[in-house]
Amino acid sequence: TLGEIDVEIAPNVSREILLNVASPLGDMRMSQRGKYLINSQEDQLSVWNRAGNVFAISPDAQARAIPEGLQGHIIAGSAEIVIDQSLVDILPDSAFDALNPGNQTLSSEWGCYTEKEDPNSPDGVYAREILNDTSVMHISRFEMVGQAASNHGEIGCYQWPNTFTDPLPITAYDYLELRASMMIRYQSLPMCGERSSECPVMLKINYVTAEGLHQDWIHGFYARFEQASGYPLRCDTCSLEHERLTPNTWYTFSSGNLLQLLPAAQRPVAILNVGFYASGHQFEVLLGEVALLAGNVNGPAPLAPAEPSPSAIPTLETAPDS
Repeated sequence: TLGEIDVEIAPNVSREILLNVASPLGDMRMSQRGKYLINSQEDQLSVWNRAGNVFAISPDAQARAIPEGLQGHIIAGSAEIVIDQSLVDILPDSAFDALNPGNQTLSSEWGCYTEKEDPNSPDGVYAREILNDTSVMHISRFEMVGQAASNHGEIGCYQWPNTFTDPLPITAYDYLELRASMMIRYQSLPMCGERSSECPVMLKINYVTAEGLHQDWIHGFYARFEQASGYPLRCDTCSLEHERLTPNTWYTFSSGNLLQLLPAAQRPVAILNVGFYASGHQFEVLLGEVALLAGNVNGPAPLAPAEPSPSAIPTLETAPDS
């Protein structure tokens, strides 16, 4: 099977877990909390250990532990398991784990805001919460007694990888990807409104081009579709149509390499801030992660992996009963 899957094993699970992803090229085996990205292609099976403990096991039972922050590859036609540098997340808190000492419902890295068109309409609500032992950002806006929500409201959060005024240079990289996980629970407006600017989830990167111009990359997501509304599916400042998601279902978005997908004159050389916002009338969404990943496709030479102790490799024979 060709494709890519995100795997997240939550902490504090009440029983032992052994997850084995098998393919004709080998296995990727995980038994501890963590985040892993597994990619299966015709010529190789790869895993990116974003956090945790994962083993790559070749068809001839050779195994290697893949250290955190690195990638492991099982190459077709070879018994060798290659470990090399992976992408880095240039945002200090992509998973909403950095607690604000003064208020643990907020992150110490994300700056959030709420605004509304009508001062008599309800405010939006944003809070960092724990869902299934995992941090999420919960954003909502609903009608309240005496306060109708039939007008524009917006709630958003931004993070600055360097400072508020000085962007972070990224010229050392040849790969830049925005990655986010989200769930849309409810939206009252169909699609993203009459101007396609009011999606329940909007992702945004504010960056600087080689000519020193400030530009925005914006991409939206919605769950309620009504063809009869005639609303457009792309905003005036968006390069792509917004994406339709299944409500009440987690979805992971990957932008691909923006340094190749954007026209040369519009490519970023420095990042000022990265954010997300919910816009519309009434809505409820969850964000599980917003990460900005950077690296080099043709990076440094592969690293020499250390041979793991055989006893450290979780075996299928000792897996707990399901």
